[in-house]
Amino acid sequence: MNNHKYRFDSRSKDEFMSDIKRSTAIERWLVELYVEEKQKQGNNISYINNGVDNTGEFVERATSAADYKFTINGESRLIEVKTSPIGNNTKSTFKVSSLKANIKDGVYLLVFYNIATRSNNFKQDTDLSKVEFIIVSPYIQRQLLDTYPAKAYGKIMGGKPCIKIPAADYPSWFNFYPLYPISGG
Repeated sequence: MNNHKYRFDSRSKDEFMSDIKRSTAIERWLVELYVEEKQKQGNNISYINNGVDNTGEFVERATSAADYKFTINGESRLIEVKTSPIGNNTKSTFKVSSLKANIKDGVYLLVFYNIATRSNNFKQDTDLSKVEFIIVSPYIQRQLLDTYPAKAYGKIMGGKPCIKIPAADYPSWFNFYPLYPISGG
């Protein structure tokens, strides 16, 4: 399969590059806020880029390597960062191929909800008091794949096979945490 066709979905190269640049900037901003908050909570936390440099520049041949390597209180974990423009009250959608790669490589998902992902002014358009996140272990990712049927949902996730977890099922799988529980932003 042509790697570019698969990655670009129905987007042109310019649209794809613009989307990647914006989403990478959003993810980096959220990682910085997350790290700042964890430090305020007394955690010793650091992170480095993993796989690519996380600048959002076009990479000719993409890999499934995790975005970051975090070290929190001496424990290292590979982390893939994802965002959702919607709150945690509807559903979560995950690409099957990404989950399989995460499981294989021992990668945790760090997913942020209520993010103004479609905005060019995402920092000012995101209400940080409403931002929540979940951390999904490789073990839970495997359980999700075993529980929910994979399906391509039209343009959602570029038409790639995905699983959808309805909000009613969240208590079985996820704990949601506010981004700013202590400092209040």
